[in-house]
Amino acid sequence: MTVLLTIAGIASVILWGQVRFGSVSACFRYVAGDRFLVDSPLKSFGSVQTGQVALVSFRLTNMSSQAVRLLGSQSSCKCVLPGYPLAGIPPYSSCDLKIRVTPGPMIGTFKESVVLFTDAPGRRAVPLIVRGNVENVPISGR
Repeated sequence: MTVLLTIAGIASVILWGQVRFGSVSACFRYVAGDRFLVDSPLKSFGSVQTGQVALVSFRLTNMSSQAVRLLGSQSSCKCVLPGYPLAGIPPYSSCDLKIRVTPGPMIGTFKESVVLFTDAPGRRAVPLIVRGNVENVPISGR
């Protein structure tokens, strides 16, 4: 009986975390003590053709009693540009961080990273990964 109650308790926490934070990994980070959470550190934009722009959205959640400011970012290439709220994220609030992806002429798998720098205690650097597939633009016949 105790084992069933323990399993039911864990399942309840996971379900609550999935609903509250958007992912099980964010729930586990919260349970581990992290108060600045990302719904998922890895996002895919799917497939785009060369020259197209893709937008990827990361949900940032501040579960602390202090506002968290995003101080800046560092991208692995110029093709990945985050746009972040200048005012920061108020306590117990969430916001969407949109990352603009402009893949170059390379065709195939695309994977680049962005590191957000914050003033959140214990979470000064937040790594994010953007991936997808870049396809060749079909040449139309005349």
